[in-house]
Amino acid sequence: NRSIQDAQAVMDNSDLDQAEELFNKIIAQSPLSARAWHGLAQIADKKGDQTKSIELLKRAIDMNPDYVDALRELIEVLAIRGPIRDLVEYARKAHGISPENPKYTITLAKAHLEEEDYASSELFFKKTIRLSPKLAQAYKGLGRLYMIQEDYDSAMKNFEKSLDLDEQDVSTLNSLGMTYVKLGKYQEGIDKYQAALK
Repeated sequence: NRSIQDAQAVMDNSDLDQAEELFNKIIAQSPLSARAWHGLAQIADKKGDQTKSIELLKRAIDMNPDYVDALRELIEVLAIRGPIRDLVEYARKAHGISPENPKYTITLAKAHLEEEDYASSELFFKKTIRLSPKLAQAYKGLGRLYMIQEDYDSAMKNFEKSLDLDEQDVSTLNSLGMTYVKLGKYQEGIDKYQAALK
């Protein structure tokens, strides 16, 4: 633990090469040290090698599947870079460890929507809303899902709820405008488009 703390301190002081050397020494003595692999992943990320960072984060999680810090970082990177299948896999692991955390349920909802697994996406959006009823992004995502399925009434209700919670969200204003137009409510649609433009 002291060696890892020393390596972390060196990394925090931006001496990445020295920190990398220290973490590698720890791994040479203790190859199953998830924290040391995680340290190397952070160094790779700071050096701009995200592919290597992802592989090292995966290795840290293989060493300790309950290592939440590495899991959280990996999910954040995969949410931006993908692939979606990896994101779903690791977000499911995180959800299994912390089933009441809406961050993981909404990540799963969005990932399943990208994969066009609409049933799973709806399930996780609704679970997110149960866990965090004031999270505008969950209603917005559910609205988007219903738009894709051409259930415009349900889409409208969810976009309206999202706007109640975050009235400045331009993409939700635009989506609600589109929903109103699909429902033949043209003036309401124009009003929302104009609000989005403002």
